[in-house]
Amino acid sequence: MILAREAYENFMARHPRPTHNNRGEPRWAGSEAEKCLKQDMQEGKHFKSNGDRLTPAEFRCLRPVYQEYLLSTIRSHIDQEIRLKNYHNFLELEEKKKEDLQKKAIARARKRQPPPKND
Repeated sequence: MILAREAYENFMARHPRPTHNNRGEPRWAGSEAEKCLKQDMQEGKHFKSNGDRLTPAEFRCLRPVYQEYLLSTIRSHIDQEIRLKNYHNFLELEEKKKEDLQKKAIARARKRQPPPKND
């Protein structure tokens, strides 16, 4: 195990992660922009006061850190966060349905059992 760790550290020392992608943008993973986008989306800043969504161009203007990225990059990450939120909502709904079915099954089983006999 130690040899594998040493090999990994040696490889990483010789091949550091690039700081920018092929479009010249800073790496998204772990960036300040990623943290800000997740926070802004959670706080609902991607909505206007009337309930409509901001366009990606409008959202990109919210913070200077977003300006380092292309509009298409910001758009795809906004969409990704929305899809992730929808998926989490779906999982919560499915879990609730499953719990409800289990409760109903338990209630039906209790109704079917005869009452205990008192001698």
